[in-house]
Amino acid sequence: MLGSFGERILSEILRDEGYDVNLSMNPFDNKKDFVVNGSTVEVKTQVPFYSERAFSIAQNQYHKCTKVNYVAFIAVPVPNNSFTSQYDGNIYVVEAKDIIWKQRTTYDGRVMYLAKIHQPAMRLCHTIKDRQVLNSLSKLTTSSA
Repeated sequence: MLGSFGERILSEILRDEGYDVNLSMNPFDNKKDFVVNGSTVEVKTQVPFYSERAFSIAQNQYHKCTKVNYVAFIAVPVPNNSFTSQYDGNIYVVEAKDIIWKQRTTYDGRVMYLAKIHQPAMRLCHTIKDRQVLNSLSKLTTSSA
């Protein structure tokens, strides 16, 4: 639900800014989440990996994130307002071909790929300021930072 909500938020923002947005009709589309002005986009809606100042994806999402034109990351606030971050509500966009990925294995053996927030190609393109939207995103995440 969190991913779908993030996709909807971003598609509305882009439409309001005059972009042509076509959402994928297949919720299990393994190529993209939507198409914007002819470019494929994958949206990742998540609490950032704060200790790394990065967004993370599971190994099974890596191929999808490297084959689209753009990846958008929506920074979800930590649930229960346990703390606030400079990233809360920020939406970043990066051309997939320009992302610098760092591979990391978690303590439980899962392989993750990290995209540092402060890398040359990562651009802050919008900040969600609506507290109700931010609270809704926060309630949908299973992450505890």
